[in-house]
Amino acid sequence: MRQHQGRVSRAAVVSFLIFENRFPRSLRYCLRSALAMAQRIWPVADKRVDGGAVELLQALDLWLDAQQAALSQVSVHELLTHIVDQTSMVCESVQRGMSGQPATPPAVEKTQSQGQ
Repeated sequence: MRQHQGRVSRAAVVSFLIFENRFPRSLRYCLRSALAMAQRIWPVADKRVDGGAVELLQALDLWLDAQQAALSQVSVHELLTHIVDQTSMVCESVQRGMSGQPATPPAVEKTQSQGQ
């Protein structure tokens, strides 16, 4: 992880904090950890049990991959807002699933236009 020497740019810091796979505090690391844990808890994606949380996390992981390629054209604020919104939806899905409430269709693409 210590690859850069000298001046550090804003873009490099943002990219590191969001996309670095090996940094335990990066968004990508946290997202993939949450996805792995959700898949261990609910090995088969069953919306009746997990409320669609696994599906939402998978979609967010794929979306984040797409954003990395276009980081120079993406508003960091919009990117982070989308992540927060989707994380909230994951939490709601887990709550619904654990309380036995019916799953609602995930609105994964709700803010798809942001950052693209």
